[in-house]
Amino acid sequence: ERGAMYFDQREIDAFWQTIAPAWNNQPLLIKRPFSKPFVSESEFLGFLQRWAQEGRDGRRMIGVHLVDADVLPSPKDRSLEAFETRIADRWPKDWYLYLSDGVQGYDGGIWERAIEVIRPALKLQGGLPAGGMMLDLFYGKYRSTPTGIHLDSSDNLAFVVRGPKRLMFWPPERFAVKFASPPINPSHQQALTGRYAEHLADATVIDAEAGDVIYWPKEFWHISTSDNWSGMVTLPIWWNASAANLARTMVPKLLDLRGESRFYDVDVDDAASAASELPAALIHAILFRQRNR
Repeated sequence: ERGAMYFDQREIDAFWQTIAPAWNNQPLLIKRPFSKPFVSESEFLGFLQRWAQEGRDGRRMIGVHLVDADVLPSPKDRSLEAFETRIADRWPKDWYLYLSDGVQGYDGGIWERAIEVIRPALKLQGGLPAGGMMLDLFYGKYRSTPTGIHLDSSDNLAFVVRGPKRLMFWPPERFAVKFASPPINPSHQQALTGRYAEHLADATVIDAEAGDVIYWPKEFWHISTSDNWSGMVTLPIWWNASAANLARTMVPKLLDLRGESRFYDVDVDDAASAASELPAALIHAILFRQRNR
């Protein structure tokens, strides 16, 4: 049985009524749709502190120059503003963090909030997202997104925690894709330019404050700029997914692949026979899966 909801259901209904005309059509700013924050500043700071400590402990890849300069959030920073003030003199350069698919690992309750918000979208779209969804975190003070003007294959909801936050958007046909990652079935594509000022004449510019939500459909070109410190948690949703991507995600979950790697016993003078037989390790994986269904 579901417990008490975090959000007011009436606010969620009004939120999706506001988004419906823009759904799969255009970016949209929704001003403070919820009386409770999706993520509070104190929660956001806690995520940053845990991320930073994982980097100091060598459990996460973080630029060593940031560690050496002591410009990572720490327990002594009592607020985002306190952290930003502390490093202002020692770090005049861009400070940018993109934490991909990890916020829910710091607080499972955030994932429950995401499910509450996204539930009506399942009706709008007609089913569960085949490619899944996740929670990302963005934070920093920087001239523009390091990857330049880019697009993603996900629909996106961005919950602004610290503002103002500026995002600029262009329709799918506006730029040509010059780089795609991964190369097959790409989820992230780039125009390989960061000169957004040259294209502002036909951009949709959205300036959001803390508590606001930004929606944009998949494949809309976009870039962010943060002359001030800003932060947000985003919920990207992949409604489409290729069979290859689904298999790449599911196979490690279905098979026990934690064993040590081993050499295969092959008679080099009879390679044709070896090629016609399944390797023992693969047979073991199949049997393991069958036993644990």
